[in-house]
Amino acid sequence: MLWCAISGAGLALIIAAINKKNSGLCKGMEIQINDDGNGIFLNKKDVVRLLEKEGLKDIQDKKVQLFDLHKFEEGLSKQPWIKDVQLYFDNNQILKVRITERKPEARIFMISGNSCYMDSSGKQLPVIAPMPLKLPVFTGYPAEKIGLRSDSVLDHQIKEISAFLNRDPFWSNAIEQVNITPSKTFEMIPLIGNQVIEFGSGNDYENKFHRLLVFYKRVMTKTGFEKYARINVE
Repeated sequence: MLWCAISGAGLALIIAAINKKNSGLCKGMEIQINDDGNGIFLNKKDVVRLLEKEGLKDIQDKKVQLFDLHKFEEGLSKQPWIKDVQLYFDNNQILKVRITERKPEARIFMISGNSCYMDSSGKQLPVIAPMPLKLPVFTGYPAEKIGLRSDSVLDHQIKEISAFLNRDPFWSNAIEQVNITPSKTFEMIPLIGNQVIEFGSGNDYENKFHRLLVFYKRVMTKTGFEKYARINVE
């Protein structure tokens, strides 16, 4: 009985605190993009513009309980560059907007010449403005435009190879671009030399890069980078 009485009192206090918070007035808005505060695709002005498009405007001294935060979260979540978004009021009635962007892992050029980014989950992202992003470049993707066609196996292999290149300092600088062949295998074009590296599929990619590195060290450092027109590591 004592436990129930204490629990009931505690619940009443919680409800009272919630009601007090909801009856408060909005004192402003703070926007944070990514953990470090730096956006790749979006800046704070972009977020304000998107929220205003969803109807969030003239917020100063507006009652907290009148804000449909779920609606605004859903609206922002429709943006292709936003991976996660949270809106909430802190104890000072400041509206907090927390956004996590998708992280591009590769630049993809399609057979039509159109291009997009691909993130770590394999999602295609539109290129909204020229940005100096140092990413692995893949050409010959078998689609005419973004979102028109998706190949789960090929996308997975692109994602895996991109992640490897992004985390390996040597290969990220050594490989200039990766061509996707009509048979959906990969040919790599190195920055130094005129040879084409026949890589085959994206399977066993770490072992293939290892064999290629051994070949570079044991053979090409002696023969020079112009001796071979094609190198097959498949």
